[in-house]
Amino acid sequence: MAVLFKSGRTTVLKLVSAGGTTLNLSSGLSDSSIDRTMNTADVTVYGDGAMAYIAALGDGSGSASGIYASTYERILSGSSWWGASTNPTLRWSPHSTVAGNTLITAPIVITSFNVASPVGDKVSMDLSWQISGAVTSTIHT
Repeated sequence: MAVLFKSGRTTVLKLVSAGGTTLNLSSGLSDSSIDRTMNTADVTVYGDGAMAYIAALGDGSGSASGIYASTYERILSGSSWWGASTNPTLRWSPHSTVAGNTLITAPIVITSFNVASPVGDKVSMDLSWQISGAVTSTIHT
């Protein structure tokens, strides 16, 4: 089967609060990523000729950046998002929300929200998060 490469221009990134409020950040973003890792546990014993490991716990983080909008700041700094006792859910569609494309969801903790305002350029923002639970990868229907 041939690999089908796709442009990131149709990426959709949404955050859903515990109360069900959805914040679609897609229109202001120009870059987003999710980094998933697997911790390992050392199971090397006497007599082994090399280190031995097993998969332990999954972990991950992510970030997004783009053009600043005061709407995003007002919403993200609200109690439903920033420092919330119940984590918001990330809904990331790297190839659009068309049926058959990937949808990645994960509970997250927002760890940073930065705004930069350089002279002679657009005001920009960066958002970072830590994944706090299981990551689910499904297909849009």
